[in-house]
Amino acid sequence: MVRQAPPDNERFDPKTLTHLVAAAAEQGRPAWSLPAPVRRLPDGLLVPQLDRVVARLGNGPLVLTSPDKVTPAPMRQKPKDETVLALGTNWEPAIKLAWDAAVKKSHVRTELCGLYAAAAYDLAGVTIEELTEDLSYASRTIQDVVSRGRTLWAGLAAWPWWYFARFGGQDPPGRPFRGWRTDERMHLTFAAWESGIVPNYAATRRP
Repeated sequence: MVRQAPPDNERFDPKTLTHLVAAAAEQGRPAWSLPAPVRRLPDGLLVPQLDRVVARLGNGPLVLTSPDKVTPAPMRQKPKDETVLALGTNWEPAIKLAWDAAVKKSHVRTELCGLYAAAAYDLAGVTIEELTEDLSYASRTIQDVVSRGRTLWAGLAAWPWWYFARFGGQDPPGRPFRGWRTDERMHLTFAAWESGIVPNYAATRRP
C-alpha cells in the first residue's frame, strides 16, 4: 500500500483523497471518524490520525516518531471537551444519542462544527456556501469556524493540518499553504500514514 512519489500532474483532489483515506482506514490505519451533521456527507468524514509523524531528529534521516516529540507549543491546542474527542475517535451508530446530547451544548457544538467544517472544506471539497447552509452560519463566520477547526486538527496531530502547521508556519496553526495538493511533502507524509512506514524515496527528501 506504499505510494510512489507523485507525478507533477497528480493532485489530491477531494474525491480521490477521501477514497484513499477510507481505503487505508479499512486496512486498519488510524483515523478520526467524524459524524457529519448533514445529508451532504451521509457517511461522515474520516480524517487521518497521525500516530507517528515524518520528521528529522537532529541531523539524522527521516523517521517516524511520536508527534509529541516534535510538536511545538503553538500547535497543541486541542478540543476542550472530552465528549468531542470521544465522538471524534469512536463514532458508531450507538453513540448517536451522545452526539445529539452533545451538540445541544453551545461550546461542544462550536468545536464539533469547527472540526467538521475544516475537514469538509479541506478534504471533501465542500464549499463555504455549502457549509453556510449546512451549519447555519453566516458566510463570514463560517470562515472563522473553518480556521478554528484547522487549529484543533493540528493540535490533534491530524493529517494534513499537523503538516500544514509544520511546513507552512503557525499563523494560525493548520492553515493550508498554497499548492499543497501537489506538494511532494504532502504526498510523502500521506504515504507514511497510509503504509505505516517511511517510503523509500523519502530518504533523499527534506520536508
